[in-house]
Amino acid sequence: MGSTNPIATITNNLGYDVNIYDVFNPTASTTMQGPLTYTKLATVSNGASAQVQTVHFASQLQAMRTGSITALNNNYYLQFPVAVLAVSPFADSNAFTLTSDMQQGMEDSFKFIKYTLANPSSQLATNFRTALGDKTSQKDAVNKFFQATASFKKCTLTTWTAVFSWQAQFTNPWQGTYYLYSLGSSSTGSTTSSSAPALVATLVIVASAQADSAVLTMAGTNNENTSVVMGGDGTMQEQNQGTGNLSVVLTPTWLNITQTSQQDGKTVTNYAIGAAFTGTINGEKVSGNLNQLAIPDPSDTSSNAKDKNSANSFSISTFTQIVGMLTGIGMLFYMAKGHKQAETQKKNDAQKDAKDKPDAEKKQEQVEEKYQEEDVPVQRARSVELESSVVPEVQGGYRQLGQAQEIQINQATVARQESELRDVMEIAPPSPPTEVTAENLAKVKTDLRKAMDANSSATDRDAAMTEATTKLTDTAKELETTLADPSSNLAQEEEVALSNTKEAIEQAGEQTEALKENQKGKEKGIENDQEKDLDETELEEPQVEDPVEFVGK
Repeated sequence: MGSTNPIATITNNLGYDVNIYDVFNPTASTTMQGPLTYTKLATVSNGASAQVQTVHFASQLQAMRTGSITALNNNYYLQFPVAVLAVSPFADSNAFTLTSDMQQGMEDSFKFIKYTLANPSSQLATNFRTALGDKTSQKDAVNKFFQATASFKKCTLTTWTAVFSWQAQFTNPWQGTYYLYSLGSSSTGSTTSSSAPALVATLVIVASAQADSAVLTMAGTNNENTSVVMGGDGTMQEQNQGTGNLSVVLTPTWLNITQTSQQDGKTVTNYAIGAAFTGTINGEKVSGNLNQLAIPDPSDTSSNAKDKNSANSFSISTFTQIVGMLTGIGMLFYMAKGHKQAETQKKNDAQKDAKDKPDAEKKQEQVEEKYQEEDVPVQRARSVELESSVVPEVQGGYRQLGQAQEIQINQATVARQESELRDVMEIAPPSPPTEVTAENLAKVKTDLRKAMDANSSATDRDAAMTEATTKLTDTAKELETTLADPSSNLAQEEEVALSNTKEAIEQAGEQTEALKENQKGKEKGIENDQEKDLDETELEEPQVEDPVEFVGK
């Protein structure tokens, strides 16, 4: 064979223009994962065919789309892969036709990646990890796995690898505005402003026809910022490492995010999958997503401020734990895609020394066999380790995150109603019902402190949370009886305050019960999700939730 690189003929039947990129792995290493090299070769207009000169003897080309993608919430993505093309001088033909099925396989792969990263204990994710570690043929096992699913039949190992590599390579898959907080301390009773969580930085990732940027800006500074980039290994880092004052190492993942709404006058919660981050900024541990925390002024030393700081610490701590689990499991997938990228590059490189087509096929088969013998067992071992250690803890992590939300809701309710009752009692001596209600709220506040005490066991925290919830429910029932009793002889101010307290407790109870039911529904739903059509609402863009308010003294 001569040294001339082959020409690919590409026909575009996708309905939009695409750019053709050469995708090259500069290391071809399974131990050193880093960014791939994407070299734009041509643009193929919609409905047209083009001759594309390749730049390597054997190549992986990707047709990539920049624009709004209807199937992905109409988000604007840059260089989203819609087809993978293997070009070789030994191929019978290097002619390719781009079709909507290819595009759907890629779009569905992105949905699958989001879902399985956010739900690693689901049947889908568990069976996929098993297929990745198949002892006979990873490729066949993964492709058979996708064929056996209800929602991802057009996905393949190739589409999964291409899309996973894309989200490891570019920031635009993670587009949005995110708030990164320090962890603080959740030790109740002694929490001060210095140990409270604080906003460390905001991360704004923009993807549009006008901009493609990812900028981290430090809080409390005169716009001190740095651009960040994906490192190809699952991390996000400052663009020009070692040249500025900011050192950034963040790991993004996909997380189930609670969405609260009112339907027919009733509080309803569900999940939408959104990005979450954990890592360090200038060595300080941070975590966060699209939602903000309501943080008391650092100068506020009231008991309510201390309680709110403790609740925030507990929230960000539980958030960090679950995100840490998800990123840890996700690293298996980064390992798998890195190994697969290296295998692809080795197969392309092996063809350079081939004498003819049979020799080229033999050399590629040898690379495949070595990959199956050496790389797949490493992935399988890591998967087995995760199945026995981290994966079983995920649903518990989500439940604890839900409990942190319940604490925030109940804490705000108690503080708000305590304040209203205190105002009433300052006007005139309280009646017995008012006094009893105030005492009950004080007891609930104590139980909530125990429920978020990081120094207590999970069992003790659960018991305290149960006690707080029970006390609130009983208080609402007592108030209902009192307010319905004409002999109570309540002053007007007391009656209004007690009625407001009853309604506030009931509203908080409805909201926390909705959180619990949503979590139970999710745990049930992931048991046999491989055979069910995916609930597309989970993949809608998550909406920002208002932070649970801080009620001052």
